[in-house]
Amino acid sequence: LLLAGIAAMLWLHGGSHGYAGHAARLDLPRNGPSGCPSVYSFVYANVGVVSLDANDLSHEIRTNTGYSGGAQVRWLEETLRAWRRDPAIDFVVAFFHHCAYSTTAQHASDGGVRDALDALFTRWQVDLAVQGHNHVMERTDPIRAGRPTRAAPDGSTVEPATDGVTYLCIGSGGRARWRPGAPTSRSRTPIGS
Repeated sequence: LLLAGIAAMLWLHGGSHGYAGHAARLDLPRNGPSGCPSVYSFVYANVGVVSLDANDLSHEIRTNTGYSGGAQVRWLEETLRAWRRDPAIDFVVAFFHHCAYSTTAQHASDGGVRDALDALFTRWQVDLAVQGHNHVMERTDPIRAGRPTRAAPDGSTVEPATDGVTYLCIGSGGRARWRPGAPTSRSRTPIGS
């Protein structure tokens, strides 16, 4: 029993990069690169959706940085290339934890995530990137090759193929943070404004 416990701890903290509990509790698709349990893709109607592991890319929190040996980024490019060649897929959405773009003072934008994903998202015309990590809700103006292309105030129509990728930070899921009539702590200016 003691040896089994030690083996389980070694697997949890060693070969699984801390994802053993995650993998045991969630029945996620297993079509991503080997050894990346939270990296996968699926198509729903005309939308391609890809889940990425920003822990593999993060410069800020380096515990798992580089654990895939580049396999995740290679797999992502192959997936995006195939989707953009498929006439049945009109939209591509990516989601991941650490933010490529964010205006927060704590954590903010992660250069490793941005360096790994921005060029691929621009090249393969990802329509929307949904991020978490920062406990805010914010949206960028469309970004191509690391730069905002134009202002996109609320209600705007964005053409991702020409305007670029819109990044959302949805980091306040769960407990309500705002109630009608409650004062806000401070306002934030979207990137590119």
